[in-house]
Amino acid sequence: MYAVSTAETEFAFVDASLQQQAGQAFSRGLKLLLQLQQRDEAGLSLWAAQYHHRTLQPAWARAYEMPALAVMESANLLDFLLSLPKPSVELQQSIHAAAGWLARHAITDQHWHPQLRVLQAKAGAGPLWPRFAELNTNRPIFGDRDGELYYDVHQVSFERRQGYAWYTERPAPTLERYQRWRAAFNDVAK
Repeated sequence: MYAVSTAETEFAFVDASLQQQAGQAFSRGLKLLLQLQQRDEAGLSLWAAQYHHRTLQPAWARAYEMPALAVMESANLLDFLLSLPKPSVELQQSIHAAAGWLARHAITDQHWHPQLRVLQAKAGAGPLWPRFAELNTNRPIFGDRDGELYYDVHQVSFERRQGYAWYTERPAPTLERYQRWRAAFNDVAK
């Protein structure tokens, strides 16, 4: 919607009326994104992977995808938000909060073994993050096909450890981009 509203190269053919409609739809979507950002004791945090369509509360998806903060997906969303020109003060605060959460919850000196699918101590390794963090506590949380939740990935069945990305390095480049962005928008960091 944003690309259509600004008539970026591949959408240069779009007429002004449709551009305006796309801009309004984008603004409504951005407003909802800001509304959906979760809060914890420190303030704004990240976004959940999925929300209930009526209550807009974090919701279950598959049995091993619990209502939780979705770290990898939040990093992807943050990349998009960082790309927007002239962010409002509210959007800047949202970005600062999400990046702060990622920085505070980075795991170092641990390595996710790609074949064994276990978390191992390794000096100098990281940063990495859990795929999901528990709402309110921010603890790494893991699920299995039977709907059971665990705080230790090693309790998850091997099949689910093999078939799901429980740890990710994905937020690292996002935090690098954030550091560059922050130079221009640091005045509303708190």
